[in-house]
Amino acid sequence: MQINLTPVTDALSKEYVYVDNELQDAINKISLFSILSRLGIRKRSGDPIRQVVFAILVWPLLPVKSIAGFCGKFIQGYVKGGMNVIYDFLKRENINWRSVSTSVSKEVYINHNLGMEKESAFCADDSIKHRRGKKVEGASSHFDHTETRHVMGQQLLELGLATGKGFLPLDQQIYIGDKKVQGLQAPFQDERHAVAKDYQCALKDDKNTMFRAMLKRALKNGFRSPHVNGDSWFGNKGNIATVIELLLTGLFMMKRGNLNYRFQGRNYTAKMLYELVKRKMTAQKGQRFLTYSLIVELNLTEKKSDPPQWVKVKLVFSKPRKCQKDTWVVLLCTNPDYTIEKILRIYALRWSIEVYFKEIKQNMGLLKEQTGNYVVHYASIHLAAIRYNLFFNLMLDNGSLSFGEIRSKITGQLEKLSFATVLWELFKSLIHGTLDRFEQYIGTKMIKAIKDAIDSTVENFLQRALQMDDSSCQRQIKAEALGAL
Repeated sequence: MQINLTPVTDALSKEYVYVDNELQDAINKISLFSILSRLGIRKRSGDPIRQVVFAILVWPLLPVKSIAGFCGKFIQGYVKGGMNVIYDFLKRENINWRSVSTSVSKEVYINHNLGMEKESAFCADDSIKHRRGKKVEGASSHFDHTETRHVMGQQLLELGLATGKGFLPLDQQIYIGDKKVQGLQAPFQDERHAVAKDYQCALKDDKNTMFRAMLKRALKNGFRSPHVNGDSWFGNKGNIATVIELLLTGLFMMKRGNLNYRFQGRNYTAKMLYELVKRKMTAQKGQRFLTYSLIVELNLTEKKSDPPQWVKVKLVFSKPRKCQKDTWVVLLCTNPDYTIEKILRIYALRWSIEVYFKEIKQNMGLLKEQTGNYVVHYASIHLAAIRYNLFFNLMLDNGSLSFGEIRSKITGQLEKLSFATVLWELFKSLIHGTLDRFEQYIGTKMIKAIKDAIDSTVENFLQRALQMDDSSCQRQIKAEALGAL
C-alpha cells in the first residue's frame, strides 16, 4: 500500500475529500484497537468503540473547524449517536490516555528500531496554546517566549525521542502556572483515575519536576537514548544532576545569569567566561558559526549547607560571525570529551520537536475541542500525539517522502510539508528549494551561487533551530530580565 503523497493539509482543502483510507491503514499497522483492548478500554452499549475512536481520530483531519462542524457534515458516516457520543467518550475519566499514547509510541519505536539509531536524544520542550474563556479548566497565565509577554492559555510540556528518522513523541503533560489559574468547575468522580492524578501534577509540580518524571518514565517504559536535550528553561542544576544520575549525557542551553562555574581555580558566571573567550572564538570547518569551548567544573549542590558535588562539564560558546553584540549562546555538555561539532550536531536534533509542535497545533487537533472540560483537554494532548504517531509510523513503513515527489503539491513552501518528516528531510528540502532558484545559471558561476545559497539557507535554519539568531537571543535576554526563565 502506498500512502497518499499529498500532505494532509492540501489533501483536505477540497470538499468531500477524505483521509479514511490512510487513517485506517495507519490504525491497522499499529494495531491500535488491540492496544485499547489490552488496556481495558471498552464501550458497553451504543456505537461500537472502533467507530467512535475512529471518528475522534479523523475529525481534525477533515475540512472542518470543530467537532460541531464535523458532526454537521460527516458524523453519520461514522457514528449514529451524534456529537454527544464523541464528547461523552472524551469525558470518560476512566481512560488512561497517557498509557494509550505511550503504547502507540512503543510500537513505532520497536517497528523501526529507533533505539538503534546512530545519533538520538530525548528532547524536552514546551508550547503554549492560547485559550480564553473563564470556563476553560486548567488555563492560566504563561510567559510566551515568542511574543515576550504573558498570555492566557494552556501550556503543554512534551518529551520525545529525536532521531535521524524523525521525532517520536513519548509523553505529554499540561502545566498550570501560578497566576490567574482557572480551576475545575466540578470535582473528579474518582481521584484515583489517571486524569485526576494528571491534574494534580499539572497544578502542583513545576516544569522541571515534570520533566524529570517524564524522563524516568520513558526509561522505565523501555525507550533508550544516550542523550538528553533541553533549552535554557531546562538548563539548571537539578536537571543536570538527574541526567548524570541516569547515566545519560545532557546537552542544555544555559542561561546567562549568576550560576557559577569554576575555571582555573576561580568562579565565573557565563557572561564573565564569554568575555574571556570571545576573542578566541573561531569558525568550525564549513561553518559560519564562531565557537570556543572550555572545560569547567560545576557544583551540583543547590543548598549551601550541603557538601559540594563538583562535576566536570564542557561549555561551548557560539555565535554567528555577523551578529549583534549580545548574540551569543552557551551550551553545556555533561561529557567533557565530546567535540564542539558533536555537541552542536546532537543539540540541533531538538529542532524536530519544534516542527512537531507546529504539526499537532495546525493539523492534528491539539486542544481544538471546543470545551472547557479538563478531562477532554487531557485526552486531546495524547490524541494529537497518537494521530501524529499513526501517520509517522505509516510514512516510515512506506519510505520517506522525497521532496521531488511533493514539490509541486506544496508550492515550494516548507511550512506546508505535512507530518514533519526527519530533520534531514527538512535540510534536504531547504537545499532542493534553494537549487530550484538557480537553474538558469551554468558553469562556475552556478556552482558558486549554489554553494553560497546552500550555506546561507542552512546556516539561517540552524541558527533558528539552535536559538542562536539575533531575535532568539534578544527574547532570551528579555525573558531572563523579567524572571520568566
